[in-house]
Amino acid sequence: MSIQGTTVGRNYLCQIKPIKVRLDTLADRAAGHFEVALTAYQSGKVSFVALAAALRRGYDARVSYLQGANQFVANRVALEQAVGAPLGE
Repeated sequence: MSIQGTTVGRNYLCQIKPIKVRLDTLADRAAGHFEVALTAYQSGKVSFVALAAALRRGYDARVSYLQGANQFVANRVALEQAVGAPLGE
């Protein structure tokens, strides 16, 4: 295996654990935070801007997750190309 293959392999292994966080769990947490912000907004405790910021943080979290998942897949493909064979599941 080349140096490039070793580096890609290390990158792949470093990303296995973080990527196991599931998007639905992330979405549930973001929805929960938004519900709290919505309740606070309805009771007049926070502004509309704060409510919109809570919604935006949920969207940002989803985008970050999807970017990480995309990078994970790209690194896996690069590793398979470097070793010349598909990786096991």
